[in-house]
Order: sequence, then structure tokens, then C-alpha cells
Amino acid sequence: SYVDSLPVDRIMRAGVDAMLEELDPYTVYIPEEENDDLQMMLSNTYGGIGAIIHKPKGSNVIINEPYAGSPAVKAGLVCGDEIIAIDGVLTRDLEIKESSDRMKGKPGTTVIFKVKKVRTGEIVDIPIVRERIHFPDVEYAGMLDETTGYILQTGFTDGVGAQIKEKVQALK
Repeated sequence: SYVDSLPVDRIMRAGVDAMLEELDPYTVYIPEEENDDLQMMLSNTYGGIGAIIHKPKGSNVIINEPYAGSPAVKAGLVCGDEIIAIDGVLTRDLEIKESSDRMKGKPGTTVIFKVKKVRTGEIVDIPIVRERIHFPDVEYAGMLDETTGYILQTGFTDGVGAQIKEKVQALK
């Protein structure tokens, strides 16, 4: 019995952190809600629809750039389509991060968008099944001239060595 009520999540976090402190200075606890951020940092991947969004202040979310082959493209979203709601939640009232977080999720799960199509003005409900979206660490590989190859590496995540090796072999 304690004089005040204690937040269970804070107590658990403090307990887990104290236990891990005994192991070594490099072991840390990452709660499930931070797993997507960790995956993005380690492997340049996330679960989502595969589109860059834009949100003018006081307006709905706008699809700015759907990635080629992404779930957004497969569902027919194009640059300029306006997302009015995500799973029934109006985007006009959300910050861009909140909107983005609602679009992300476990691969294989479905998110439903209410979309105003840019070309027709028609308002439609579009269900999209989230997939694992991967950003490559090697954005470009090509020959500059007869003897000089160029590889643009933009990241250092898991598997980048194999990507570089593959590009070097292709250039040879």
C-alpha cells in the first residue's frame, strides 16, 4: 500500500531498466510502441503504405509521392489525392506525425482511407493492406565513363555490404 497511486507502466520501465543495468552498459529495453522507429533506424524499413505525405496547416493530408510498387500505388493513390480520414479519424484535426503514425502499422494489417481523388473530385473509401517498405542504402550505381564506376550509398544499415558487393559486380 502506497500513499499515492503509481503509474504501472512507469514502475515496470524503471524495474526493467534497473535489471538491464546489471548486465552491461549496451543492453537497453525498447518497448513495442518504439519498435517501428528502431526498425527504421536499423534496416531502413517500416510497415506502412509507402508514400510521402504533405499536410498544409488546417487542411487534410495530401499524397505527395507514392513509392513505385508500394501499397499506395497498388490501391490507386496518386500525387495530389487528399486523405480526408484514416480509419474514420479526420486528418484535418491531426498533426502530420499523427497522420503518418496512423498510416504505419504491422505489415498485413489493413487501414481504410477516405480519399478525395484529385482528378475526379470523387470521395471514395480505399482499404490498403500495409506492407514492409524498404529504403535501399544504395540509391544509384552506374558508369561515369569507360573506366569509372559510381555508387551512391546513403545509409549504413544491416545488409549494406551485400548491396555494395552486388552493385560492384554489376558494374564490372
